[in-house]
Amino acid sequence: MKRWICLLGVALALSAHAQDPKAAVNVYAQCENDSVGTRIAYFVKESIRKSSAYRIEEEYPKAGYQISIVCLRPGANDAGVLSIFSYSYVALNFRPKGYYDYHITHGVYRCGSNRVEGCAQDIVASFDKDVGEMRARISRGEFDPF
Repeated sequence: MKRWICLLGVALALSAHAQDPKAAVNVYAQCENDSVGTRIAYFVKESIRKSSAYRIEEEYPKAGYQISIVCLRPGANDAGVLSIFSYSYVALNFRPKGYYDYHITHGVYRCGSNRVEGCAQDIVASFDKDVGEMRARISRGEFDPF
């Protein structure tokens, strides 16, 4: 009897886990001439990989969200020391309600080479907060994207 209860508990736990998959996130980075920006993009991907709520999706059309990072070409004094980049968060539009994806937010960031991992974690934390706020608005009926 105890064995059956244990098996039922494991089955229910696995079932609950299967019903709550991680949201797919595509990370796009255009930082070819910026070593600091390239490292930031790498750590953003690693933070997403380690996340309990998100997973990396390499193909944009298969992702639910995209984090875009576009780096400004560093000046001679900033190369390898500082990165200035823009970022944006987008939710993909899967339904035929429109042709365009949903812009969540965007901004400009400046990060030194000694804070690369921290900057990447800030970006992912901001993304998570903004996605959470968007989902809350959808659940309250304040926004109907689909």
